[in-house]
Amino acid sequence: MKTISEILCQQHVKGGKENEYQTVLVEHYPSGYKRKVAIAKRLSKHLGEDKVDGFWYCETDKLDKGLAAVCIIIYEHEKGGVLRSITKEYFRNGELAETNKQTF
Repeated sequence: MKTISEILCQQHVKGGKENEYQTVLVEHYPSGYKRKVAIAKRLSKHLGEDKVDGFWYCETDKLDKGLAAVCIIIYEHEKGGVLRSITKEYFRNGELAETNKQTF
């Protein structure tokens, strides 16, 4: 299995459910998973803030103001590109708060 991971920075969808987010920034850090976890933990300490690491999380007609969620998404696929699973790890206050996994 080959694994690819990304950090997603998300804002809350205006008028949406409590956990309804839209990704506004995908961080393609070239580092390994452990480094991405450290970055996600650091970013998640700034939930609700308007500006994090030089990026503004502004209110729009579709999105509420402020960073609402930090997630690492992990894609696992077989040799040849067949996707086997997607795991989402959500971080809050510097800690892993929730994990969701879909297997195909």
